[in-house]
Amino acid sequence: HLDTPVHFTRPGWSFGDRHDHATDPVQVDLGRMDAGDLDGGFFVIYTASGPLTPEGYAAAKAFALKRSDEIHATFAKFPDRIGLATKASDAVRLDKAGKRCGFISIENSYPLGEDLSLLGEFYKRGVRMASPVHFRNNQFADSATDTPKWNGLSPLGRQWVAEMNRLGMVLDASHASDAVLDQMIAL
Repeated sequence: HLDTPVHFTRPGWSFGDRHDHATDPVQVDLGRMDAGDLDGGFFVIYTASGPLTPEGYAAAKAFALKRSDEIHATFAKFPDRIGLATKASDAVRLDKAGKRCGFISIENSYPLGEDLSLLGEFYKRGVRMASPVHFRNNQFADSATDTPKWNGLSPLGRQWVAEMNRLGMVLDASHASDAVLDQMIAL
């Protein structure tokens, strides 16, 4: 995935420009995508884990929805250079039109709280890949960098996998423990 959306609203920075990697930490921009002939990628909605409480979930959900809006707004600024892709045929169509493709993913499903119907909301917003967890265990799964709590997926995490499968979303095991990966494959 591409972490670039964290910079989409950075004052004075434009996704459309080519930035020098030596002086700008951003992974990609349209200028470098063009120069490197990078067709596209998964632009991530990343939300850090916080307290596993209704208040924590509400704040994370608001943040993730805002980041989703920022991704859409940024793509809309450059309609002749990049477009939203939600399936492989979109990527082919955009490539034939000379454009880059932008898929959207969620890194860390913490913002869903305990409401799996929010996966459908994000699906409607174009999200096609998600990971259950990041650096700290959460309500869905154990992280690869935390002490196991669930020994893989939590019961809610197993329901998360089922809903992801129902929607046809790609399961991303980045940052998840080995047990989570094994259980995701089994499910």
